[in-house]
Amino acid sequence: MNAVLQAVNTHKPPGHDVPRLLVDGLSFAYPPLPGHAAQAKATPKATSQATSKALSLSNTSPVLDGVSLALKAGELFGLLGPNGAGKTTFISLLAGMLKPAQGRICVAGHDLSTHVLAARAQTGLVFQSISLDRFMTVEENLRFAAGLQGMTADIIEERLLELARLLRLQDLLKRKVFTLSGGQQRLVDIARALMHSPLLLVLDEPTHGLDVLARQQVWSTLDGLRRLDNAVAILVSTHLMDEAADCDRVSFLQRGQLMWTGTPQEALMQLPPQTQAPVLPARSLAQWFVWRAGQ
Repeated sequence: MNAVLQAVNTHKPPGHDVPRLLVDGLSFAYPPLPGHAAQAKATPKATSQATSKALSLSNTSPVLDGVSLALKAGELFGLLGPNGAGKTTFISLLAGMLKPAQGRICVAGHDLSTHVLAARAQTGLVFQSISLDRFMTVEENLRFAAGLQGMTADIIEERLLELARLLRLQDLLKRKVFTLSGGQQRLVDIARALMHSPLLLVLDEPTHGLDVLARQQVWSTLDGLRRLDNAVAILVSTHLMDEAADCDRVSFLQRGQLMWTGTPQEALMQLPPQTQAPVLPARSLAQWFVWRAGQ
């Protein structure tokens, strides 16, 4: 039996009261760049300014520092923060691509450090770059993704038809990916991440580079998915505050720390009355974002 499928079958499906994602005290720092550790030991105390600057690039400071959050079933959660805040690193940790220095990650009750396969089997991942074979058809891509998860042919067939109907992909199934628009490719990529029916869907800036209509279609799909299956939790990182306004809750990540978590409405209540950044709409999440980033 496929190892991923076996890992899932040995665990009972968690109830709605079990957090779909539980992150507790998560910290991470990239290792020093090659040669910098040795250089740091060999450099005299009275080092030159140029050498000090070079050593500062060794990435030894934490990228994430004590991050904790929990997502419940049916929740649409937005992860916000300026460039370099640590959002993509956080998602890479959720994907198991990086190992945390401290803390733990649990997906649907499965600890990612001790039950790796079970946790990954309950996670659907959509990265900034499209994770599809451009020269395969949409249907071939989805079947291939399902096969990697150890799904049987009859379940694959059922899930394929279900997602094609939900995401309105019926007319695209026989087309090769490279013939699709950017918005269509993104919807197919979301379908790929959902083929194995995960309880946690994680998306890293899923509307990056899309036009307004394609963005609207992606978010309409996410909202429809959440309403159709309230067992799934969705975590989305985004820079676009009009998208964040549709989330149930948002968190603001800055310099590797989770500075604030609450509803979009609660975020606006934090905004000082006199705050007004040029060009941006008054009393908007965009204004709040700029104000938060300056704290």
